Amino acid sequence: MSTFNPERFKEWIKAMDTNFRKVALTLTFKIHDREVHFAVKEIRSGRTVFKFASSTYVRFDDRDVVMTPDAVAGVKM
Repeated sequence: MSTFNPERFKEWIKAMDTNFRKVALTLTFKIHDREVHFAVKEIRSGRTVFKFASSTYVRFDDRDVVMTPDAVAGVKM
């Protein structure tokens, strides 16, 4: 975990979301007080399929990993 930083977190989220999109799902997250809340949603209906949370000792703020949905999907503007 010593090498886990906000940049690696972004890369991990992108890779996970890519895998979920292959089966018509998307992975979203919110960071609140060093706890990351994840939600797996269906792309077509937007229905939440699964929610879970994970706490971390890695210190980073919401602003360190702010990503737009387009950035996660890899859409270039």
